[in-house]
Order: sequence, then C-alpha cells, then structure tokens
Amino acid sequence: MCKLPNFVSLRCMSEHTPKTHRLQMVISPEEIEQIDRWRREQDDLPSRSEAIRRFIQIALRCEKQRRKESAQ
Repeated sequence: MCKLPNFVSLRCMSEHTPKTHRLQMVISPEEIEQIDRWRREQDDLPSRSEAIRRFIQIALRCEKQRRKESAQ
C-alpha cells in the first residue's frame, strides 16, 4: 500500500520549482469534478494545474515505493 507523501513537502517543492514547460491535456468532465473536489479539500485551495502537479508527485512517489517493496 502506498503511503501518501507529506502534503507540505509537495507544496513546497512545487512552489519553488520553475515552471518552464507547458503541457496540454484532454480529460473528462468527471475527472475535472474529481480534481476540483480534491482541491476544495486542501488547506490552500491549489489551482487545477497545481493540483495535477501534486497528483503527479504522489503517483511518482507511490510507484517508487511500490518498486522498492517488490524488490525486497
């Protein structure tokens, strides 16, 4: 099971990392609703872009942890 990373570390990392690349994506209305619901639950109400950046960091950390656990 993936332990979710510390929210504060995700926020700090994302806030201080220069954003130099633009990424366009197409997602469903249901996915937008889920993102917006999650955003509203956060203390700092991140933008959609910031929320997606945080999801990416969570997924990458979870995948790293999964690989580490399966190697043991």
